[in-house]
Amino acid sequence: MDRAKLVINLKNIEYNIDKLFSYVPKDKFMAVIKADAYGHGSIKVYDLCIKKGINWFGVATYKEAMKLRSKNKDTNILILGGVEKKYYSKLEQNNIHFTVTSFDEIEYIKNHKLNCKIHLAYDTGMGRIGFDDNNIEDAIKLSKPCGIFTHLSVADEDEKYSKMQIEKFNKIAFKYDIKYRHALNSYGSLKFSKDSNYDLYRIGIMIYGADDTKLFKQAASLYSRVSYVKKLNDDTYIGYGNTYLAKKGEYIATVSLGYADGIRRAYSKKGRVYINGKYYKIVGNICMDQFMVLGDENIQVGDFVEIFGENILVKDVAKSIGTISYELLCAVSNRVERVYKGG
Repeated sequence: MDRAKLVINLKNIEYNIDKLFSYVPKDKFMAVIKADAYGHGSIKVYDLCIKKGINWFGVATYKEAMKLRSKNKDTNILILGGVEKKYYSKLEQNNIHFTVTSFDEIEYIKNHKLNCKIHLAYDTGMGRIGFDDNNIEDAIKLSKPCGIFTHLSVADEDEKYSKMQIEKFNKIAFKYDIKYRHALNSYGSLKFSKDSNYDLYRIGIMIYGADDTKLFKQAASLYSRVSYVKKLNDDTYIGYGNTYLAKKGEYIATVSLGYADGIRRAYSKKGRVYINGKYYKIVGNICMDQFMVLGDENIQVGDFVEIFGENILVKDVAKSIGTISYELLCAVSNRVERVYKGG
């Protein structure tokens, strides 16, 4: 390791997939690997999922879809976000499913005589993209889609609201002859898959074990190294903004990782790291490339530093700064080396 690495345990991802198969049938399992598989490396996760018998994949953008297609011509790929019309013919040629959200998009497909595999987005209460209750049936009749889907906004929190969304979706989706109906995300699949009859189930965060269920194994661990240690001869402010006054005699260790690598500045003064079997508090504001911890005489230059991993769960880091594990995983930048084990 140079200065930082994100270690991805492929055995943990495989364990999580096997566990998820008890909730979702393999042939209906859509692995969501957008945003570079939530920072874990889309091609590595793609290959592993194919090895496990998964043949459906969800991404967010045209480029993400084409990257996967260049690796394998036989998988089913769905772009879950909006797509610019200029890409429609390429998507048709490459047999890639994509989302349609407006009548303007439907008209474009019809006018250009394209035979695209489209999935209509139906907004049942997320308020993000898609047709609503007033126009979804017109969209179905006009476009004759191969798929229709919705997205649950609070599947991890509010069962009543989620059931309302599901009932609304089912009322429309099963009224028409549509090949692929899908409504359940990771949390939705755990809670409602046994009582559903969908054609696909979209599984994301639980593949990576960064959810709140305690059923799965976290796959990613973020490490850096101690680059500098000093024992203070005087009371000294630490970091930008003079937010922490260290006392004479305290040890301050500098770690070679910063917000340019993906560790949120909000973690300043709130966070902790794990070094040599012990937890240490982050002090001062996190810098672009470095941060400091209140150490002791046991810390040496070159020591490994765990930011999250086996001893500090990424979901706990996220909660401490008022965000979610998804954001922290996706934020780990490209200058942090990815290292794979267990594959």
